[in-house]
Amino acid sequence: MTLVGRHFFPGGNTPSGFFSFYDYVGGGHNTKTFVLKGGPGSGKSSFMKRIAAELQYEISETEFHHCSADYHSLDGISFPAYGISVLDGTSPHVVDPKLPGVVDEIINLGEYWHTPSLRKHRDNITGITTEISRSFRKAYSFLRVARNYYDDYQSYFVDTGAINIARLNEVAATIQAEHFPQRVFVQGSRERHLFATALTPIGPINFLPSVTANCNRHVVLLGEPGTGAEYVVDLLRRRALCSGLTVESYHCVMRPDVVEHLVIPQLSLAIVTSREAHSYQAPSGGHEVLGAVVESTRLAALRADMAYVDAESKRALAQAIAFLARAKALHDELETYYVPHMDFSQVDARREQVLAEIRGLICEKDGLKSSL
Repeated sequence: MTLVGRHFFPGGNTPSGFFSFYDYVGGGHNTKTFVLKGGPGSGKSSFMKRIAAELQYEISETEFHHCSADYHSLDGISFPAYGISVLDGTSPHVVDPKLPGVVDEIINLGEYWHTPSLRKHRDNITGITTEISRSFRKAYSFLRVARNYYDDYQSYFVDTGAINIARLNEVAATIQAEHFPQRVFVQGSRERHLFATALTPIGPINFLPSVTANCNRHVVLLGEPGTGAEYVVDLLRRRALCSGLTVESYHCVMRPDVVEHLVIPQLSLAIVTSREAHSYQAPSGGHEVLGAVVESTRLAALRADMAYVDAESKRALAQAIAFLARAKALHDELETYYVPHMDFSQVDARREQVLAEIRGLICEKDGLKSSL
């Protein structure tokens, strides 16, 4: 099934555990949200994929929000032009209605499983669920080790004074002068937070080409961690928000508090940090090579130490990914207990009801637009 639209990760596996930006699915201003509940193997991802497939030729843009534990699966879909979203509201990204009955509606797929059959496998289900939780805990523990080394690596650039902050400010000022308008947008700024990259059971996966697909202008910041890309991105992010622009901020999975990519829809502009974990080749636009702002001679005597720190960070990251892979394998095993005991004909019927309701909301909004 081809999923045509923009692709993101609304949450991620990070050193801080599972980190959620689910409030920003649909841009954070939904008029209707369907929240799916149900166990593993109950068909939540397929439910969303089939709705999106039915509507892809009727709606100008669909957003696909992928699961970081299995990037082939969906945790959400949204139709931003209509303020409609469908979300997986189960752990670890529990979503509960904020405005039940007004905006949010719960769709409980657990109504369609055969409980007596599942109870026969209680011990196995309990044991596997416990092991899944343990695997994620171990993964996050190794991610914390990897981040410590990652931070240590970046500290070499700061501690030695190898970074030329004045030059970084010049890079940001040049990008701003070339791509930002002089005027302030009066409607007020809005910011949306998501991940473009996730640490998955098969390693880092990014959707940068999809995230930036609607942009005509691209600025790519090249440079290893510590060379100042995030500093430049943050300067430009704050300038855009002060100008009243809408900003999509894409966060770093190793440091979720740090923004490493920007998309500014009103300017059709993408500003992307390209490095090993998320290499990016822009279809058009210029490159700012941040290695040029580093005084390499200050680091020459420390390169062996830096290589060791980098290797240890990657070693810990590999261990974390191995535990994520184990959690995925266990989750697949858990699904085998649920799938045979689901009545998918009822799931299909419920999906058709939701699809009809979505179509009704779309027609209603299109009718309002045409009357204006």
